[in-house]
Amino acid sequence: MEFVVVTTDNDGGSALDGGYGWAVVGAAFMVNLLADGITFSFGLLLTELFNSLGDSREQLAWISSLLCGAPLLLGPVTSVLVDRFGCRRVCMAGGLLSGAGFAVVFAGPPSRLLVVLSAGLVSGLGLGLCYMPAVTSVSYYFRRRRALATGISVSGSGVGTLLFAYITGACLNTYGWRGSFLLLGGLLFNLCACGALLRPLAPRLKRTRLRLDKANQAESRHNVALRLDGSGNRGELSLARRHLFLLSRGSAAGSAVEKSVNNAECNQIDDIESSITDRTEGQIAKLAHLLRRPVYLLLLASNFLLYFWYNITYYFLPDHATELGFSSQQSELVIAIVGVSNAVGQIAIGVIADHPRVNATLLYSLCIGLAGLSNSLIPLCASLSALIVYGLSFGFLISANFALGSILLIDRFGLERFTSAYGVMLFVQGLASLFGPPAIGYMRDSDANYNRAFVYSGIFIAASALLIVPSYFRFCLLARLSCSCCCWGRHLSSSSIAISSAVARTPNSKQSSQSVEPELKSAESEHL
Repeated sequence: MEFVVVTTDNDGGSALDGGYGWAVVGAAFMVNLLADGITFSFGLLLTELFNSLGDSREQLAWISSLLCGAPLLLGPVTSVLVDRFGCRRVCMAGGLLSGAGFAVVFAGPPSRLLVVLSAGLVSGLGLGLCYMPAVTSVSYYFRRRRALATGISVSGSGVGTLLFAYITGACLNTYGWRGSFLLLGGLLFNLCACGALLRPLAPRLKRTRLRLDKANQAESRHNVALRLDGSGNRGELSLARRHLFLLSRGSAAGSAVEKSVNNAECNQIDDIESSITDRTEGQIAKLAHLLRRPVYLLLLASNFLLYFWYNITYYFLPDHATELGFSSQQSELVIAIVGVSNAVGQIAIGVIADHPRVNATLLYSLCIGLAGLSNSLIPLCASLSALIVYGLSFGFLISANFALGSILLIDRFGLERFTSAYGVMLFVQGLASLFGPPAIGYMRDSDANYNRAFVYSGIFIAASALLIVPSYFRFCLLARLSCSCCCWGRHLSSSSIAISSAVARTPNSKQSSQSVEPELKSAESEHL
């Protein structure tokens, strides 16, 4: 009796590097547009809060630090939630939480504590549930053009910065800072619609023809149940991810085979439950392995320095421009220019990184180092044209962090360790973003200007770029060692073939040992 067994595998099929993957890129683009656009233009709201609430800049800077730091601190938790519930549900929950946090500021009294807890903490946690699902979905849908797809998706942050620089300014001029929080919260609810588009990879159907032997039906049914997985391993059968359809010419035989398959799957319930525990232990083992690698520790140190200082442009440049005598419209223009150059840079750097002769690590280090240099020159920018040049250069250069950050992790640690590595890195970035803005606000209150803060930011951002360079040389060394191992393996393979052929030509074991020994010595001498 012949059967056609149709199984589904979540290997992506034709969706990889195209198809619905571009819809996922569009959804991730909108997530970055809304989330980063509101976050990076928050400096305009922060300047209004400085004037309205009358508190020190160090105290009010906790709003921006929580709004930017809480999403990153939630990185390890988000990675677990994504593995458990999927990207779609986690992102939609984040949209609800972030929008509600901004809306509560409008409904409550004008208090610094309310703004810090609601707009800073609650909305920040909500945004944290949106970032990782967007990045993870794009990484799974694309392989060959992953850098380009990632660059397009994260370029939404630059476009959002451009748009919300004017949207936030218009809301402040028309409705005040409380009404602005309400309108921006309503826009954040659209993250739920973006999350709904982050569906899992569509399964690809696989057809297998199996034959049921009438002479030994019991054994054949057992073999059918084992062959469904392709590898014959029952432990890899999963009720949640595999669907079985049996098409047979005899309904009785078909039901018999289906019964055998169901029995085989039911026997795997205990294995599936134990696999959940093994998966958790495996994630802990992966994390422990990563934390023992010097390259990963250098990446964490580099990201800590970068995220401690680079937010000074988005949160404190509008206040710095106001102190220099520029109007609010001119401050909006500078932030908008940063957003435009950032969007262009993310796509351009993504395209450049995909070139086979370009090393992503060196490109990342070069761009971040030059971004630090541009920050250190801010005290010399006393005119609007100088600030515009700064906005163009900084926005383009800092985009390498968004376009290549995840690419560096995947290139070094693989896609299977990406969520663990990315989650811990987000946590480190969150710690830096949490304490960076208050420290910068303290420098401003102490010096009555931002000159020292911008100079320090340039120095430490450049230092973060230098910390990435050793990982490049280690990566090249490992690549050479891998190439040497491949050559060694090819020599051993040819030697083993020669030995095997020598064994095959000998009639008995005694003659084998006598005839193989000369060929073994000749093979070893040839390899050496």
